[in-house]
Amino acid sequence: MQQQSINQLASILNADFNQVNSAITAISGQLCNMSAQMGMTPLQIINAMQQGNMALQQQLCQSFNNVTNTMAMNAKDDALAMCNQTNTLVNKLDAMEDARKDREINALTAKVAQLESQNFTTAALNQALAPVMGSLVNLTNEVESIKRCQPPTITLPNNQYTAVPTLVANAGADFIASYWANRLSSATTTDTPTTGA
Repeated sequence: MQQQSINQLASILNADFNQVNSAITAISGQLCNMSAQMGMTPLQIINAMQQGNMALQQQLCQSFNNVTNTMAMNAKDDALAMCNQTNTLVNKLDAMEDARKDREINALTAKVAQLESQNFTTAALNQALAPVMGSLVNLTNEVESIKRCQPPTITLPNNQYTAVPTLVANAGADFIASYWANRLSSATTTDTPTTGA
């Protein structure tokens, strides 16, 4: 039975049977020496070793748990710090966007105010110029009417004189003469004192 167990152990370790057997014999010898020195049976020494191994395993597990907990807490702290940094960055970006929007709103408000001012000025100017424009239209119509009533003229080559055709000139002279004759005769008649009977 012991030889079969040693064969299995040698197979698992991929070692020679004799080497494994020699190692087990050496360990047994050391256990016997140790038990003689300590005043304990080999079974008590094995139990003590097992208890030591269990204590060591427990300490290793506790250390592993402590490290795991510390890493988890560090991961949580890192995640929280990352969240805080992200929130700070988002807040800065929001503030920058709000400032940009405020600048755009202020620029648009100023543009609207400028356009309203221009519209008001244009309306006031149009209202002030309306009578002047009406007078200019009337004056233009009167000038055109006067032009249509003017006699035809001829411009001489040296551009110093303007000639009026004889027929038109004579008609104009006759009209002016008769006009003033009528005016003078009516003025004379009005100025002559009347005598009573």
